[in-house]
Amino acid sequence: MAESSNAALANNVEKRKDKKLAEAVAWYFEEKAKAYVKKRMEWEANEKRCMKERRKTTALRRKWIRYIGVGEDETVQLFYFFVESEGNPEEDPLIIWLAGGPGCSNLHAFFFEIGPLKILNGKYIDDVPALQADPNSWTKLASIIYLDGPALTGYSYTTTLEAAHSSDTLSASQTTEFIRKVTGWKLNKFKYVLYFYGGIFIDIRFLKMQFVQDHPRFLKNDMYVTGISYSGIVIPMITEALYKGNEKGLEPTINIKASSLCIQYVYFGQVQVPEVQNLQGYMVGNPLTNKRSDFNSRFEFAYTMALISKELFQKTRKDCNGEYAEVDDKNYLCLLGIDEVNKRLVNINISQVLEPKCNSTTTNLHESANPITMENPRFLGANPIKMVGAQSFLNDASCQANYYYASQWANNRKVMKALNVRKGRLDETTLCNMDMKYDSGNRSLPLYEFNVPSSIVYHEELIKRNCRALIFSGDHDMSVPHIGTHDWINSLNLTITDSNWDAWYSSGQVAGYKTTYARKNYSLVFATVKGGGHTVPEYKPKECFDMIKRWFAHKPI
Repeated sequence: MAESSNAALANNVEKRKDKKLAEAVAWYFEEKAKAYVKKRMEWEANEKRCMKERRKTTALRRKWIRYIGVGEDETVQLFYFFVESEGNPEEDPLIIWLAGGPGCSNLHAFFFEIGPLKILNGKYIDDVPALQADPNSWTKLASIIYLDGPALTGYSYTTTLEAAHSSDTLSASQTTEFIRKVTGWKLNKFKYVLYFYGGIFIDIRFLKMQFVQDHPRFLKNDMYVTGISYSGIVIPMITEALYKGNEKGLEPTINIKASSLCIQYVYFGQVQVPEVQNLQGYMVGNPLTNKRSDFNSRFEFAYTMALISKELFQKTRKDCNGEYAEVDDKNYLCLLGIDEVNKRLVNINISQVLEPKCNSTTTNLHESANPITMENPRFLGANPIKMVGAQSFLNDASCQANYYYASQWANNRKVMKALNVRKGRLDETTLCNMDMKYDSGNRSLPLYEFNVPSSIVYHEELIKRNCRALIFSGDHDMSVPHIGTHDWINSLNLTITDSNWDAWYSSGQVAGYKTTYARKNYSLVFATVKGGGHTVPEYKPKECFDMIKRWFAHKPI
């Protein structure tokens, strides 16, 4: 009995061991299976994310980078690329950004000023200059349309020689047409609905809105026309034209007063149309506005920055009677004084007077042929802010090599294919096509007419509207000095409101000075950016980011 009992006990022990072993094996394989399933699910989720990103990239190339035809028979093909806000695209503003020049591609703004990417100097991926994220990109605050305009700028081109000719007025007109086509809405067929209410039939006509291009979700967002430098001439012209176009009933229509509805109510034959809006105003950095006074202010700026002596300043001012831009050829004393001034400024980088000046053919992006008078005696007919292309900056260590890499990136075949760039006029795309010439056989024709000497009159019209404006200036820019900008703003006879040359701050430090103005429903903020140059966000990205973030939020900067 004892033996059988011991055998049974041993058998039970073995069974329990076998059971535990089986359970352990089962648990092991179950955990392995769970881990496999988890990894499989993670892999599938990652594949879905990758597929989604690939679809996004494809959609970006297909829908958000394209050409829009403007002008007669759409012979001018304007290139633009659109970057959706990284914040809240349903609520963040939509801005149209115009570069300077005229003739500068918005690739400069994209890489060096307000865009989401920066050039990684000296680094390449598949023979293409590498890029990195910009922590101060304005796309964190707004959706941005970067436009290459006027004709022959950047990737934009024309289909005829005649269409290549442009001017201040034509550039403004074609850009206005572009904005209407890209951001406007137009009416299709009316849909009639009859409601019986209180014994009265009410006819409500629902207006079917069609977003003309590819961005219907941004129809209700606040919109601003923005830019820098020479765009200060055309931006107020464009903004006023958008308002007037709506008043005349032009289509596509730009929304002008805030509301999410577009419904037309008919009561006993009287029509009431609720206001709709997204055009909020305009914004310009270091804006060329009044060419004569802006260029005259270069002389005073040179003195205040201690670039010329007090004696030379006083004598030249007396001999020239305060006129340095358009000098009488017979006023020899004035011409001699200006020549002495130019001798002292010839090696100064007028875009940022603290930065080194590079050779005129391979240096900084902005270069004036003659800082005070230019070389053309018909001064206002000359190109006011000479900008050279960025083709061979690499050999000069004191210059910004990133312009060289940006030019490489812009002309890379893989890049142009990805951007759907069409074969146009230029064999090589430069950051700034400042010559604005079209070579036709043995002829070389100037193609841009500077026919608007001042855009102040358009600011005066915008003052009458429900409109916001931000004007900012780098205080170390001698191309379009803050002195001249402050002068023409004061000439508008606005009322100074909350701030009168008060400091504003970034990261706890003084970033510049601000003055706020208003008249009825119009408001304007003028801000200097301490240490900023001509393309202010390029020199002071964090400060400009903080400034624009507050302004978009309708807060004091």
